[in-house]
Amino acid sequence: MSEEITLLLIVQEKDQQGVDLSLKVERLEEQKIQVQRRLDEERAAVDRVRQQLQQLEHNSRLKNLEVDDLDMQIREYQKRLNQGIISFKEMEALRTKILNQRERISEMEDEALALMGEIEVTKTRLAEEEKALGERE
Repeated sequence: MSEEITLLLIVQEKDQQGVDLSLKVERLEEQKIQVQRRLDEERAAVDRVRQQLQQLEHNSRLKNLEVDDLDMQIREYQKRLNQGIISFKEMEALRTKILNQRERISEMEDEALALMGEIEVTKTRLAEEEKALGERE
């Protein structure tokens, strides 16, 4: 009888080990899901930074195009001033337009420089986040 009890105890111990292993597998699967969820969140964050960078670069290109357009307008006004026979009023109006356009160009160049600074900061941030994500994957 004692041998049967010993065998039953061994079977019970093996059953308990099986239950413990099943619980451990479940916990590991839950952890895996949580880690995967965090990775997905980090990928989404990296994608948001990437999109932000693309938007900043787009805005910078637009700003540069606006500056170029204003510069072309100034050149046209200057050409009319230098080559045309125009009234004094028209000449003063053109000079005023030129001054206003130059001021606007200066402001837009400052804005473009600020955008370039933001772009550099965002590029650095993106590189750091991509590196961190790569290490976690």
